[in-house]
Amino acid sequence: MGKRWAVLLLLAAAAGCNNKLETGYEPTKLGTLTPAERRGLYAPDYSIEARAAQEDQSSNKDANRTKLPGGQE
Repeated sequence: MGKRWAVLLLLAAAAGCNNKLETGYEPTKLGTLTPAERRGLYAPDYSIEARAAQEDQSSNKDANRTKLPGGQE
């Protein structure tokens, strides 16, 4: 009988757990960032490193944008 309660307790605890945050925020893994972006995370907002990370991020957005036939994006 004690084993049944333990199993029920584990199932109840596991049913309430998930890895998603309520706000929908998805953390970025540090391995996917460029070195400039990684330095920018830890730099003050107006430092040279933060500016370089912002420029690197904006250039990556343009490079990853899908080009459709006819010049539309």
